[in-house]
Amino acid sequence: MKTIFRMFPMLLIFANSLRLSAENETDSIYKKEINRYSIYATAGFFPIYAIANGNFEVKLSSKPRTMAHYIGLKTSVGYWESMLSTGQQVGLGLATLSGKKANHLEVYAGITSILDTEQYQRHLDYPDNFPNQQPVYFKNYVYFWPAFSLGYRYQKPQKPIIFRTGLGYPDAVYVSLGYSFN
Repeated sequence: MKTIFRMFPMLLIFANSLRLSAENETDSIYKKEINRYSIYATAGFFPIYAIANGNFEVKLSSKPRTMAHYIGLKTSVGYWESMLSTGQQVGLGLATLSGKKANHLEVYAGITSILDTEQYQRHLDYPDNFPNQQPVYFKNYVYFWPAFSLGYRYQKPQKPIIFRTGLGYPDAVYVSLGYSFN
């Protein structure tokens, strides 16, 4: 019994030293943060649909010891094309990253505005083909849809190169390459 009482303080000291070394290790992982600004180009494809856009992202929050350690405001501007139509796209939303060091799970949610320029121009050029003879308004060809994506992002803390890939809307199956800076 005396042996147990003698070993107990030694076990406490040993456990405390393990805890301190683990804290120092995690602190060194989180000392470097992801750069504040990111610019990247995205190309997305699906069997009858393609999109190309430019993105700009600003870091809003960074909490290193949480699951979603990065929250950023992302805006995108691009061009889309399908078998039946073409147009422009503008998006705005929040991106979150989780993961340590260079490998991250990226989740994005926001809203996108899609302009169907081909249908608009077709209606102007051939008004007789449209049964409801209403006046042609540009605003009738702008649509708002939810935007979302789930993907992988390779970005080392305080390093400039960004590589992204994943699945989402309006980006479809996408690949991105970009640059980050402070």
